[in-house]
Amino acid sequence: MKRIAFVAVVCLLMTSVVVAQDESASEENAPEIIFEYADGTPDEDRIEGRITFDSLAFNRLITRVDPPLGADRWVVEVDSATGEFINVMSAPVAAGNFKWHEGGYYSYSWSEPATMLEVQARLRGGDGVLVATLNASLVVTDDDLNEILHIGDIDMPLDGHELTFLPNGNFVFFSSQTMDIPDDFHRCLEPPCVLVYQNMHEMNLDGEIVQTWDLRDYYAPEDLPPSLNSDEYQPRAAGYPDAPEVVDHTHMNTITITPDGDLILGSRQFSDVMRLDYETGEIIWRIGGPDDPYNEFTFVDDPFGGFSNQHLPTILPNGNLLLFDNGNARDHMSTRVVEYELDVENRIARLVWSYAPPEGDYFAETRGSAQRLPDGNTLINWVDRNPNNIEMVTPDGEVVLQITLPEHHSSYRALWYPPR
Repeated sequence: MKRIAFVAVVCLLMTSVVVAQDESASEENAPEIIFEYADGTPDEDRIEGRITFDSLAFNRLITRVDPPLGADRWVVEVDSATGEFINVMSAPVAAGNFKWHEGGYYSYSWSEPATMLEVQARLRGGDGVLVATLNASLVVTDDDLNEILHIGDIDMPLDGHELTFLPNGNFVFFSSQTMDIPDDFHRCLEPPCVLVYQNMHEMNLDGEIVQTWDLRDYYAPEDLPPSLNSDEYQPRAAGYPDAPEVVDHTHMNTITITPDGDLILGSRQFSDVMRLDYETGEIIWRIGGPDDPYNEFTFVDDPFGGFSNQHLPTILPNGNLLLFDNGNARDHMSTRVVEYELDVENRIARLVWSYAPPEGDYFAETRGSAQRLPDGNTLINWVDRNPNNIEMVTPDGEVVLQITLPEHHSSYRALWYPPR
């Protein structure tokens, strides 16, 4: 059952960012990346188009240490054939999830890392624990990166993981809410605790929320599996012993659109991928790994029996499911990219392709993405790898393109788009 809610107050804020593009995207305001096609790759085999990604010293965001202003975080667009910079944005915030959308829009999220003093001031000022520790915004621009909409606070903190345009010209995104839970809640390790969950909203370009899906209708708090315990948002760990522990419920990180307009939602905490009918809000199917209480599929030819804590599940034109399998819930934690052939009628998922870095024992605890390209290759954004890089691999596992980010940097996602 889908709950509809209308929010009357929307704060549309303006922010200033340093934008460098075209001729301005020069050495002094762009990250020092290495862009290399494999030796001997002819020009005609280099895919034409664009790749967007971010480059951020992510550990600074987690530890809430104020990074120095300047060249330590960017959102970037490069030519996928030559590596030349098309757009570069650098700002005194942690920006990420840089995307281009059909219709001529860009979007990105940003979050200003809070210092200890700032968190303390917000808590003393009456802000809830979530508002005090998270400070996300979402920005929509036109095709020239002129800001159209800046979504700051609605009446809840925003979640920066996703913004996806719908065929009707509106877009969907997540927000975070809190609810009190009893001390004996199975994921409340050190009471008192609050539970954080996400809602999904549809908004138009005038900044009006059209409808809201309460995701507790699809993910019951009591069903939360013990597969992952996130510490990065814990105020106690940041030095506030009287603050409640935060139980991360759904941790939604994906909204993608199927070729026929359904929504694919990914919950990292439940290791769950759900196909949702946009018009009715009804669940079409759900798939997930061994820890997913809602999984409807039997996995075939998969040595791990499914995926866990995934990022960016996408339905391919042939109906297969592609995703970045972080693998947090496995006994031997390892990360890979997987493609499943889905027999929806019989609820069977057959592993038909997988890829992991050849060095072995690779594990990405957070973030990552995989995208199938029109030429059959796959663009993979590896994180927590040394060095952190973005690769394009063939169906046979041959690396044809590698983009290496600066030392200690990684990207939330990397996405390819056709030429324009």
